[in-house]
Amino acid sequence: MNRRNFFSVLIATVAVPISVRYVVAQPSDDPVLFVRDVYARRGRMTKNESEALFTREIRELWLAPKKARPKIYGAKFSVLFGLGWFPSDKITLGDISFAPTPHGTTEVIVGFTMNEKPRRAFVNLVREEGKWRISNVSYDRGPSYLTHLRSTR
Repeated sequence: MNRRNFFSVLIATVAVPISVRYVVAQPSDDPVLFVRDVYARRGRMTKNESEALFTREIRELWLAPKKARPKIYGAKFSVLFGLGWFPSDKITLGDISFAPTPHGTTEVIVGFTMNEKPRRAFVNLVREEGKWRISNVSYDRGPSYLTHLRSTR
């Protein structure tokens, strides 16, 4: 085997598994990878990138006028982590797994710790325009994101 053939075989051996993995592991194809990417990129997305992750219904609710409410200081409501979140909280992601549901939606369970307390979020996904979109997020405590959003409009 000459040098040219050796390098051709070496490159093919390395490049094929990488390209196959890239095609198979597209976040838009696998709901678990999509959700893992959303949580991993939290706080590092532009407004447009963040908005593109959610269904049309949620985006329309964001644009609806808010009810007049007094300003509340302290814990915030985070779409990813639920009620009781502070921007300074230490959050560590845990297991992220697929959970089939009986009513035809796709649900991904996200385990995380918030200030060393274990928590879970249940991310409901639907396909819109050929891509995964977040249609709601429920939490192990407190109202779901959609319930919270509707109550503020």
